[in-house]
Amino acid sequence: TPNPVVIKKGGDNKLHIDVSWEGLAIGEKDKVVTKLTCFSTAVTIKDSPQNHLYSDGKATYEVTVNEKGKLYKFRVVQLSGKVQRKDEEPLYDPNSLEVMRSIPGTPL
Repeated sequence: TPNPVVIKKGGDNKLHIDVSWEGLAIGEKDKVVTKLTCFSTAVTIKDSPQNHLYSDGKATYEVTVNEKGKLYKFRVVQLSGKVQRKDEEPLYDPNSLEVMRSIPGTPL
């Protein structure tokens, strides 16, 4: 089974977090929205939330570490199904799949 979350170092104060949704029973052209949040001001997350098609397979987030030597806890929320937009806010189908994972962070 592939790891749904992969954390890679991207430089002196950067992390790249890949979030995969392979293996979920979703149609290839269905939309998937992922949102990565962190419960610390020690990091800044770029481009969250992200909109994808299921066939994209994953979302990649760039995280800037503002304070080194701390532990970070991230949460990933994935929503899939019929996504509509109204005033730039996504509205989710009540039958959509929601997956939440906590990702333990590691200090740089």
